[in-house]
Amino acid sequence: MIDPVLRDEQPHPIRRAAANLNCVHRFVSAIDEHSPEAITLTGILMSLDRTVRAVTAATHIEDFWKEARSLVKHAQTVVKLREQITHARRKVLLSPMKEAHDALLEAANKLTNTERLALPF
Repeated sequence: MIDPVLRDEQPHPIRRAAANLNCVHRFVSAIDEHSPEAITLTGILMSLDRTVRAVTAATHIEDFWKEARSLVKHAQTVVKLREQITHARRKVLLSPMKEAHDALLEAANKLTNTERLALPF
């Protein structure tokens, strides 16, 4: 079983989501690095990296909101991936995928509720 990265280990929700998804990606890629799940996870991880850079360089509150919408879409994709993963692997990956999903929604919520141009994390 893969131990998820929890809030007390990584308080920054985007980084916590990335850490959990990276664990899932390594596991899935070890089985088949060209599987649709592995490719999707690679895309999400690259997008999370871009999100961190975009939020850091944000000049308008709308930039935060745009990134929040992106994080919500990633959370929805994680739910779909969780459903697509075979039963044998689901037990191993369920916990880190749930933590990643929750962290993505937490980050989106914080970005959406930001009232000034300061990182809410």
